[in-house]
Amino acid sequence: MVTIANVTLVNSFKLLLGVSISVALMSLVSPAFAGHSTDPWAHQGSRFVVLGAFTGQAVLDRETGLVWEKSPNLGAFTWLPSTVGGGSSGGAHDRCNRLVLGHRMGWRVPTIQELTSLLDQTVTGFHLTPGHPFGPLWSIGEAIWSATTAADNTAGAWTMELLGSIVKVNKGALAHVWCVRFRQGVDPQ
Repeated sequence: MVTIANVTLVNSFKLLLGVSISVALMSLVSPAFAGHSTDPWAHQGSRFVVLGAFTGQAVLDRETGLVWEKSPNLGAFTWLPSTVGGGSSGGAHDRCNRLVLGHRMGWRVPTIQELTSLLDQTVTGFHLTPGHPFGPLWSIGEAIWSATTAADNTAGAWTMELLGSIVKVNKGALAHVWCVRFRQGVDPQ
């Protein structure tokens, strides 16, 4: 025999279960869409976090989830290895593929979209967020390689410079490289 109290208890349980499932699904929605932050580092007020697990040599971008080298090599590289003068020197991809920071490998050249995600277009001049932990960095106007080949000319690749512009450059030219890890990017090799 079913009593009113049992029916009410069952309906209350179903309602509670439904609300719990809804809350769980809402927590999966990106904070950008939800309109509030569920980020555990939100109290720090910084987009970038220097990672102790990488002995302070890498920086987490909490906006994208990418991990960047904190102090990029200031040298210049071709996009792919060069054989100038009969010898062989590593290119930008070679540098990132061999990079060990914080006792970890797995670095690569970023895509142009990942690279430009570091820029803050609300800042004049040097387009990185004020107070960023990176450095030393290159002079303004110097190109930084991306892994993105130019669609209209496969002999070229996209580069970024810290004033906020992006330009296609011949892969044999010299530019800088800022290695990244975590998500899988383009594998042009």
